[in-house]
Amino acid sequence: MKTKHTVITVIAALGLAATLFAAEQQKANTTKVITLKSHGVAIAELRVLKSQTLQIFADNQNANAQTGVLTAKGAVTIQLGSTGDSPVTIKADEAEVVSVAK
Repeated sequence: MKTKHTVITVIAALGLAATLFAAEQQKANTTKVITLKSHGVAIAELRVLKSQTLQIFADNQNANAQTGVLTAKGAVTIQLGSTGDSPVTIKADEAEVVSVAK
C-alpha cells in the first residue's frame, strides 16, 4: 500500500512539473501584448506568440521608441497569422501594442 501511494505521488509530481514547464515555454515565446480599446477603455488583451506575423493598419499610428509602445487609433485593423495560414482579422477603435521582454 505504501509503494502504491509513493508511485501515485511521484506521478502527480511529474505531471505538475511537465505542466509548469510547458507554461514557461509558452511564456518564453510571447513577444507582443495587444490591448484593444473602445472609447479609451481597455476591453480585451491578446498575447501574440513569436511565430505569428502581426500587421496593424490604422488612420493614426504613433510609435514610442523609448518605451516600445505602438498606439493605433481610428479604424484599427490587426491581422495575425503564421506563414501559409489564413490571417485572423481583428477590428477595434484603438489598440496598444507593447513588446514583452524575453
